[in-house]
Amino acid sequence: MNPQLPRLSKLILPSLLTLRRGIKIKPSGIVLDSVYEEVMVDQGALQKYVTMMGWTQQAPFAYLYILAQRAQTALMLEKAFTIAIPGLVHLSNQLEELADYDMQQPFKIEVAGEVPYKEDGPLVMTFTVDFLQKERKVATCTSVYLAKRKRKQPSSRRPKKEEVVRSDTPVFSEEWDISAHLGKQYAKASGDINPIHTSTLVAKVMGFPSRILHGWYSAGRALKSAETFLGKPMKGITVDFKSPVYLPSKQVLKFWLEGEEVTFQLSDRKTGRLTMEGTMY
Repeated sequence: MNPQLPRLSKLILPSLLTLRRGIKIKPSGIVLDSVYEEVMVDQGALQKYVTMMGWTQQAPFAYLYILAQRAQTALMLEKAFTIAIPGLVHLSNQLEELADYDMQQPFKIEVAGEVPYKEDGPLVMTFTVDFLQKERKVATCTSVYLAKRKRKQPSSRRPKKEEVVRSDTPVFSEEWDISAHLGKQYAKASGDINPIHTSTLVAKVMGFPSRILHGWYSAGRALKSAETFLGKPMKGITVDFKSPVYLPSKQVLKFWLEGEEVTFQLSDRKTGRLTMEGTMY
């Protein structure tokens, strides 16, 4: 019997309890997969997300990541995944629509995760989620995470790569006023109630100076801005999360056209720090 895809809100507490795992990995690495059949989108939850984000579409492409995140987290909760979930750093995400889909029809969701073995130092893991309808793959999502781990042996320090905020004139620019309450508002709309977004105390325990905004809020808002600017729906996004967006703050989103793609950057208005960048098409 195939497992049921849990709601994201039901996965948060079990995820926090994985802290006792620490970070362990066998020489064989970690390879996991699972399949969820007949996954129906909760139309009420979808509408809540659409309303909060201000989408004009009733079934925005960005919402597929909400389903993918549930599948990834459920896979991380399996015993064979011997790494604590709290503290994982979401490095990047790619979401691509491959064919037409219907949010009112069931999806088959296939999820796979892999963590290659390393004797010491940080571990990089990749999770891939495929969405199928009527035996046809309609979308795919790839997420890359980092588990920070100290090196057993000292290594020569490489100079930290400096993130570059582009100085050339964009074709589009807008400022975001990120309120202190936005993390809680998005948590209610998406189901992602991870306390680093909603609790200052937990955020500080995890090493942040204040609560941080959900990365996919920023990516979804950038997608919506691109669709409004171009007057057409986007079919794919690749995003690198460079640094946290703190609550509250002001962020500046900029677009550049590169052929058929939109290149974008999000940066903190006060510090100039790059928080997110990527491409859409």
